[in-house]
Amino acid sequence: MNHPDDNSNALPARGDLFANPAAAAVWAAIQHLPEKTKHALLEHLTAHLAIPELGRTKQQIKEARAVVALREARELLADDEQLTPEAYERLRAAHVKREWSPESSVRRWFNGSWNDALRAAGLDALPAGDALVIPQGGAYTKEELLRAVRECADEKGQPVTLSEYLAWARRAEVRARPGRRPVSQPVVDRLFPDGWHSVLFAAGVLKEGATGRTAADGKVFPSVYRYPDEDMRIALRECAQALGKSPTVADYERWRRAVVGERDEDGGPVRCVPSYNAMLRRFGYWDDVLIAAGLSPRGGRAVRDVPPRPRRKSPRFNESEVLAAIREAHAACGSPFTVAAYVAWREGQIERDRAAGRFRKLPSLDAIRSRFGRWDQAVKRALEEGQ
Repeated sequence: MNHPDDNSNALPARGDLFANPAAAAVWAAIQHLPEKTKHALLEHLTAHLAIPELGRTKQQIKEARAVVALREARELLADDEQLTPEAYERLRAAHVKREWSPESSVRRWFNGSWNDALRAAGLDALPAGDALVIPQGGAYTKEELLRAVRECADEKGQPVTLSEYLAWARRAEVRARPGRRPVSQPVVDRLFPDGWHSVLFAAGVLKEGATGRTAADGKVFPSVYRYPDEDMRIALRECAQALGKSPTVADYERWRRAVVGERDEDGGPVRCVPSYNAMLRRFGYWDDVLIAAGLSPRGGRAVRDVPPRPRRKSPRFNESEVLAAIREAHAACGSPFTVAAYVAWREGQIERDRAAGRFRKLPSLDAIRSRFGRWDQAVKRALEEGQ
């Protein structure tokens, strides 16, 4: 990651070959070398650029490959065209053999910013910035969402989760298509308050009555994020009826494995039933689950009048370790010191430490927030104590 004061990605002044004074100094020294030394230097530099793995960390390799891809893509564009994420993805699809990384990966390797990636490659940044462009035209309608979900499911060949749909809708090549597609969960929640499964049913991606979806590898996954209590009770009663008794956990799981993915004789919707873990999270002990379903308790050893007190999980990082990591990241990243900058620094630092044979604990963003609440408060505290 470059320090904010580093001008290596800036454009050179008029009449200058290089914007970076260090590059200008190196070039001046090269001019005084013998011709055979210049050619030897050229061979080594060509090999260094052609093989990014030579003497670099994993993060540096990723950045080097991204720079090559961006510069190659820019050469394929007309002089009056801008290298937008959409243009890059269009060229990537047309030149598969070049094996360029997706634009989402390029963004991530450069702090989540497309313009930062362009500057690192020595290219002109986009004058309008690189924020996600959403077609205008008023609030999204249900029909726009349902049409987008059907399009996504058709391309993937199966029903999709909300996260799968949002990742698809935000891809540059999808955003470049005609029409509008919602790209945030609040829109989905506004249009379908009953949850994502109601979107799939309304779009015709799932048949009414389906509780599961079949992935490409044949595995069956729930079509909902959380089973309603009544679905859990129905599954337990059906299991008890099949066994002729209140089931144990082992009885229930054997029955569940036998029925998951079943279809009725008419080829109806695929079936998925809740696991015992989902029931325990909702009702507590197994006997509590049975009683909630109207069945007789088993009276097992897990039945207690008073549940045990939950154990407090000690934090992995103490306060001084978190603050020290924030100060180290700030010194490397400079300002503006954003969440994205810290996350990118942490990922790169972990890779560099691993390549050097070192191991350090570096707090994640969740660890920082769990201790200090807001990101800005944590940064303020770290910098104040570091003065």
